[in-house]
Amino acid sequence: MSEEIIPFILIFVPLALTLGYDTITGVAIPFVGAGAGFAGASLNPFTIGIAQEVAGASTVFGINIQIICLGIITSTAIIFVTIHARRIKRIPQKALPTKKI
Repeated sequence: MSEEIIPFILIFVPLALTLGYDTITGVAIPFVGAGAGFAGASLNPFTIGIAQEVAGASTVFGINIQIICLGIITSTAIIFVTIHARRIKRIPQKALPTKKI
């Protein structure tokens, strides 16, 4: 998923800088979101589908637990990025210096 995220960085970094956040926040929004979505994917054919086929289980085996894990992982990712963004908004000196082009 990392390759598909690169165009989103071109959108989210300027947006984050415009809103008063730092570049780390702009990069974290798409990367952490994609990582959380991939880690908690409940119907991803490349991870869950192949693993359950190798294990001999049906595709929807344990779907309740997978959905709960997706919720926990997504919530954790949102909280992580939000805490960082609030910290940078409150104390801008904690942000890494950004070079003006």
